[in-house]
Amino acid sequence: MEIKVNNKAHSFEGDSKPLIEVLEACGMPLVGIAVAIDNKVVRKAAWCDTTVVDGNSIIVLQAVCGG
Repeated sequence: MEIKVNNKAHSFEGDSKPLIEVLEACGMPLVGIAVAIDNKVVRKAAWCDTTVVDGNSIIVLQAVCGG
């Protein structure tokens, strides 16, 4: 399966993967982030139950402090 995470191509075996596994495999922090798949926000409570499939585009935004 071919997907994009923050506009960077990633390949995974199989037809689908749980979102949480994709985030972990890409080295994303699991706190302080917001995630959208194909421009639809996915609540953190649904990360384990949300399936990523071939062609999906995932955007991960991380909160930062500063001024």
